[in-house]
Amino acid sequence: MVAHGIGQAGGAELKKTDNRVAWVDTAKFFGMMLVIAGHHEAFGDLGRSVIFSFHMPLFFFLTGLFERKREMFQVIKRGVISYLIPYAILVVLSAFTAGWLRGTWFGAWGVENYEMDWILKSSFAYGNGWSLMWFLPCLFTASVLMELLFFLVRNDWIRGILILVINVVTALYIPGPLYWELHEALMALLFLYLGYLVRTYLLDENLRLKESVRKSGWFYGELMVAAGFWIYCVGKRYYVNMVWPSYPAYPLSVVAAVCGIEIFLLLMAMLPANGFMMKMGSSSLVIYMVHCLEHNLIPWDVINEKVSLMLAVPLAGVRVTTLLVRIVLILAVTAVIVKIKEKLTKRG
Repeated sequence: MVAHGIGQAGGAELKKTDNRVAWVDTAKFFGMMLVIAGHHEAFGDLGRSVIFSFHMPLFFFLTGLFERKREMFQVIKRGVISYLIPYAILVVLSAFTAGWLRGTWFGAWGVENYEMDWILKSSFAYGNGWSLMWFLPCLFTASVLMELLFFLVRNDWIRGILILVINVVTALYIPGPLYWELHEALMALLFLYLGYLVRTYLLDENLRLKESVRKSGWFYGELMVAAGFWIYCVGKRYYVNMVWPSYPAYPLSVVAAVCGIEIFLLLMAMLPANGFMMKMGSSSLVIYMVHCLEHNLIPWDVINEKVSLMLAVPLAGVRVTTLLVRIVLILAVTAVIVKIKEKLTKRG
């Protein structure tokens, strides 16, 4: 599934600069905003259902758009550089911030430090990403598994059936968590592979929706069915929580995630191209890392409750306000890091 409008004039998908696809970077930007909002819990149960219905599967899907058969060594090398090294940096920094600074800075409000040894052991010894950091080892494991499937199974559709079976067996019969986020990676394979199939069969070489697909009647019918099904599942609170892992009413929650991805990409295709969003989207890993660190350091739930009591204002309004402040701070820090990185790259 892919949103109608990708590759059409007037949308964020039009521009392609420096070998980057604008609509993909725009989707990554807003996807990261949803990740932050989901962790802040500012919009109640329904808002959480909307966000969690697709936000993490979205990133596996977008990664899958660029999946192709490679040599295993190349996959592991890329995974170490792109996922495991940033993960190791996050773990060490989080052990310092959450394991020492957290209680030191916010101790007056009753906030304590986490155990530094526990953070390091759970993250490095078991590979289960502590707090929000599960995504990087999961993506590494899923990428390696995908390459293994490319090697073992040559036919796309047989491979797809096998991945679907893996998804069902994992969700129903394999308890999590497992070492190096294996359980989550086995579930993520489905979203990765759907991205690969969309790129292979529905998009052209410029990642635009093929004209034959755009003009087909089935596409519009499928889009209406997907939208209706997604709305139904969101209303019933059938959403995925990959980190726990929780898939209520499986397989409805997983199908709803696919439908949510399609609807989200449709909305992204309607947006005009924006340079800031594209740059931030291309730096989504930096946003993610900054978010992990501030989330582990700053006790936003405590701050929200204290501010609500001190000002005698509704907690819901405080949460929305602090969410906006949080997003601005994260983007500001990310912009500084990106600027420094660009200057160092030019000097090099």
